[in-house]
Amino acid sequence: MVDYKTFLSVLDPERQKINKDNWNWQDNIITQIKRWIQKENITVTEAFKIIDNDFDGLIGKKDLSNFLNRVLGMKKHILT
Repeated sequence: MVDYKTFLSVLDPERQKINKDNWNWQDNIITQIKRWIQKENITVTEAFKIIDNDFDGLIGKKDLSNFLNRVLGMKKHILT
């Protein structure tokens, strides 16, 4: 699960401190989400609320999977 503070630390353009690791697919997903935020001209807070599909204040696996499928068009079999 991802809470708002963590989500903000990764996606807020004003906080460019992104911790790098060896998981290129994670960087790719983060980049796609950032592009979507810019394209939609929304704030990071608004993006969090959209991705947090069940409105519990956390982005869980199901929330993220649904968002990636519904909004970014990723196939469900890739996300499992």
